[in-house]
Amino acid sequence: MTDGGKLGWMVVAGAFIGTACSATILVPYTFGYLMSAPAAAMGWKRTDFASAISVYMLVLLVLLPFAGRVIDKIGARLAASGSLFAMAVVFAVMGLTLNDLQGLHIGYGVLALAAVGASPLSYARAVTSYFDKRRGLALGIALCGVGLGTALLPVYVRACIEWGGWRAGFYGISALLAFVIAPFVWTLVRERADQEDASHAAGTDRGAFLEALRSGRFWKMLVSVFVLGLGISGITPLLPGLLEERGAPESVAVRIQMVLGISSIIGRLAGGWLMDRIFAPWVTVVASCAAIMGLLLMLQVGEWGLIAALVGVGLGLATGLESDVLAYLSSRYFPRAVFSSVLGLLVAGYIAGAAVGPVAFAYGEKLAGGNVFMLFSALLIIGALLQLSLGRYTTAPSTVSRHS
Repeated sequence: MTDGGKLGWMVVAGAFIGTACSATILVPYTFGYLMSAPAAAMGWKRTDFASAISVYMLVLLVLLPFAGRVIDKIGARLAASGSLFAMAVVFAVMGLTLNDLQGLHIGYGVLALAAVGASPLSYARAVTSYFDKRRGLALGIALCGVGLGTALLPVYVRACIEWGGWRAGFYGISALLAFVIAPFVWTLVRERADQEDASHAAGTDRGAFLEALRSGRFWKMLVSVFVLGLGISGITPLLPGLLEERGAPESVAVRIQMVLGISSIIGRLAGGWLMDRIFAPWVTVVASCAAIMGLLLMLQVGEWGLIAALVGVGLGLATGLESDVLAYLSSRYFPRAVFSSVLGLLVAGYIAGAAVGPVAFAYGEKLAGGNVFMLFSALLIIGALLQLSLGRYTTAPSTVSRHS
């Protein structure tokens, strides 16, 4: 296998741009800005419209495992660019027709159906077809597009709304996807020809997929990522309230969000670099330790500026590191023909853990008080240990001969 080359790094660039507007970033990070004006104009309460994003995430969660199988069959390029264009159409229609809550919820449900191909599954599949020795670093750089989208999409949507009203926010996203992001992805994101041909031929055989599902290794990974999603991403939405309860100033939550975002980018790059040099589950151990540091610091009091920074660094590094590991391990333990199918299930498991996390924490705190942080830390240790028990890679990178 060639290791990148000019074409490979062009694919990384296309994936970087694509992940900035991926299904898990574009919609959640623009929803609040798109909804504030129409909610005020139509008299919607927050409880009325907020559930639309829950509908979107639930549909996306259900579809991801099936989407992975489709991506394995049709290829990353068509899946990602076609999905981006479909999202553009849905956003345009919503901007034109949105007038009631029922339409809002239906629109976001359909949007999830359109968006599922524009998930990191497609981009990770394309990147891994070009890289072997530097696969971790390439994935890390590609997935850093998430940070770009997180930072710039809200600014872009607000500018569109200020220029032309709230419907212009929907039209602006539609235009961005249809005329900028989708063409870039179609031009730059593709799989290596030999990998694509072999993969599509094998992708019609369900045997490889069923064999992957029957393996103990897959179930260890699924349980592991569920637990890690619960302990890492599940706690993040609760941070502002938790800090306020512990007497932290109001500005602390904002500080944590900023530091967390920056640290997640550093975590992606560092995680990618490390996986090219050491057994990837050890990167999960590092991620778990970083998250545990963030959780246990929540029990401290004192100089909140420093503590806020350290909490943000810990959880941010963990988020960035673990996002790299999912794609990397899928590519090292399972045949390329079922890469997206397996990764789709693992990502769905991680999202499910993140969704259950806030509820689990609330009940855990009710039963165990401050010890809930210790319980979540124990879960993170279990998740890391499960990955350490996976054994040697089945498709070993040429530069790594020591795997455990």
